[in-house]
Amino acid sequence: MSPETYLGYSRLQYLVPSAVTDRDAAAVYHFPARLPLGGMAWSGTWTDHAQEATAGHGARLELSFLAREVYLALGGHGRIGVTVNGRQVAAIEVSGVPRLYTLYHATAARTGRVLLTLPPGVRAYDFTLRLASGYIR
Repeated sequence: MSPETYLGYSRLQYLVPSAVTDRDAAAVYHFPARLPLGGMAWSGTWTDHAQEATAGHGARLELSFLAREVYLALGGHGRIGVTVNGRQVAAIEVSGVPRLYTLYHATAARTGRVLLTLPPGVRAYDFTLRLASGYIR
């Protein structure tokens, strides 16, 4: 099962590779060759803060999951591209204070990968995943 996944360095656990290049400073990241189930990875420029990560130029975010529903708390302004298992499924308009956005919904829990393309300035806080019986952590 995939746990709740935080992007801010104060609770960051599932980033692959696990090291944040620079805290509170912009850094360029690259996706790993392999992303294990429950893992999360960044590509492009990101600034990781204690509670959230802020997208920069070319920012992408990937999560390998087991869930029926996948949500992400986002703040700022911009349009997020959402791809699930290689298929473009949505464009989400993020606007204002942080709130939860639905990225994926299925009738039963499945494994998959969600890939997000984020414009500069959008802040990502944490993924929340749901199985049929409730939220995980």
